[in-house]
Amino acid sequence: MRTKEVEPNNLLKWDRFGVYFPNITLQEAIDLAPNKKYKSAWNKQYPKEKRQEVSIKQYLEPVSPFLGTKDCALFPHKIKRKINGELESYYGVIIRLLPDMQIVYVKDFKELAKHEFWQKTVKNLEEHLLLERKYDWEKSHIGLSYPPFETSQGVVIPYHGANMEPERDYKFGAVLVDKNNPQKILGRNEKSILEATESWESNGMVSGKVVFPTGHAVWDGFYHIFYGAGDKFIAHTPTTEQKLLDSFS
Repeated sequence: MRTKEVEPNNLLKWDRFGVYFPNITLQEAIDLAPNKKYKSAWNKQYPKEKRQEVSIKQYLEPVSPFLGTKDCALFPHKIKRKINGELESYYGVIIRLLPDMQIVYVKDFKELAKHEFWQKTVKNLEEHLLLERKYDWEKSHIGLSYPPFETSQGVVIPYHGANMEPERDYKFGAVLVDKNNPQKILGRNEKSILEATESWESNGMVSGKVVFPTGHAVWDGFYHIFYGAGDKFIAHTPTTEQKLLDSFS
């Protein structure tokens, strides 16, 4: 759903627009994927039986035929990029096409609705790689936790790493990237910053261990990080900018 362009502030006149982001079918994306890693991940995450309509409590729940992405956010500021010899400003949009994290650059958000944009993005997905799985605690997949933020030494991108076997285990980490080039990594957590250690951080709404930070507030010299615990509770833990920066290897 989205508002109509003629009256963008009139919330009484919302209109159905269709799938906005990303605008490419799963099957076409699999066919265009640049390597077996993505083809395998997308087939595993969205098996053919899940692409059919399934009956749940007498209701039909349509499963989207489109390639799914989640854990998305904007880079904190525009990025200067040289295209065809011209230096221009672009928005950096962080996305997560399993199992890694990517970034796409647009001058206008309407580009994200174009089928051709996603065809080109998927076909050249390796050029958009922002962060790739590297450590044992992020073996299954990674994804953004909450929007990136600027520090004195660069931009911090908070993310989660997951292991789905032998049990569901979500941990929290971060990466430090260059302010002018999000794809240039300056530092990264070899070990997770936060993981489930308390009973209420495990086996909440679903089985397994889950800590999933969703934002922070800066107050009295501390970063107060808020996170979902066990998919059931909201918890809080404080840290400082220096302690966070010192954690990068």
